[in-house]
Amino acid sequence: MSAILSKPHDAAELLIAANSDFNAEDKTKMQAIHCAVAWGRVQRVIALLGTGAEPNTLGPQGATELHITVMGGDEAYVPAYIEAQG
Repeated sequence: MSAILSKPHDAAELLIAANSDFNAEDKTKMQAIHCAVAWGRVQRVIALLGTGAEPNTLGPQGATELHITVMGGDEAYVPAYIEAQG
């Protein structure tokens, strides 16, 4: 998960290129997409959605990340979520 949050894009890009399982959960039920949203990494969310990360998984708070971003007023993620549902 730390590669998804890191500012240097190389580590996350390598994981994406290696087709890593971005739907895997850590011990707190967080997935890579949950971490990217929590840390405001819009471009990472878009990249994760493009690699097949599941946008409808409930996070530890019991809501999807789309729900959390909309409730928080952060509309930057919405087009990426809509496109991922395509």
